[in-house]
Amino acid sequence: VLDSIPTNNKKNQGSTWESYYRFRKANGDYSHVHDSAHIIYENRKPSRMIGATQDISSWKLSELHLEESERKLSLIARQTVNAVIITDDQEKIIWVNDAFTNITEFTLADVIGRETGSFLLGNENNPLTLKYLRKRIKHDQPFNCDIVNYTKSGRRYWMQFQGQALLNQHGSIEHYFAMGTDITEKELLENKLIEERLNRQKEITQAILSAQETERADIGKELHDNLNQILGAAKLYIEMAKNDDSIRPMALEKTSGYISTVIEKIRQISRVLASPNMHTIGLLESIHSLIEDLITVYPI
Repeated sequence: VLDSIPTNNKKNQGSTWESYYRFRKANGDYSHVHDSAHIIYENRKPSRMIGATQDISSWKLSELHLEESERKLSLIARQTVNAVIITDDQEKIIWVNDAFTNITEFTLADVIGRETGSFLLGNENNPLTLKYLRKRIKHDQPFNCDIVNYTKSGRRYWMQFQGQALLNQHGSIEHYFAMGTDITEKELLENKLIEERLNRQKEITQAILSAQETERADIGKELHDNLNQILGAAKLYIEMAKNDDSIRPMALEKTSGYISTVIEKIRQISRVLASPNMHTIGLLESIHSLIEDLITVYPI
């Protein structure tokens, strides 16, 4: 401190002096002070000073705390695995950390002075996401959304993007701060699960359609190769009964048996295709329906 005091004045004129330092008080504590004084020279030598000493300990401690906080924040921003972006009040990038480069492959030299929207918002993003971002930034509001984009080499990646405006002591925007988390693996896994689910649904649908086709083929074969032949035989016996009275009882008996067989076969096919839903129509209605079918064959 003493070395900062001028030791001569060739023009023999007074001058001012000031200094910041700390000293130890009588109780052992230290205080930070600001000294300012007017130096009086005699024969070009400083003889005395007129001035004042101001205790600036609280201001100095606040400044030290702020510097320490900024140092820690800078250290965290540099060491974190999340991408950190800081822009000026015009949304032009002024700093990015190493994690940003690791994720996007863009260095600070590549992006400094550029707006984030010029290269961080790919065409594959949902238009509603872009609208949301622009609206939040326009109104100086925090934002949180997922974006998709491409690295410098063309690799697609997904990032969860969070940010907000940083205000100065006067309440005006000084910077914009944004942090991005690489969620590419999570998105790829989710997309893979969705694709597997869709493929499984397609396989189930194909199996159902295949089973239906097989069922229709079996029913068609049963109708053509079996029931159609039985009905043909029944028609033949009816024609014989019409033309020959001597064999009419036997022919009608055969015809009745064939028709009963056809009815039972059709009942079996119908039961497979549409089984009665007792929970829907009730027990009594199910019994009535069954009796109505039986009456057509056996009058009761």
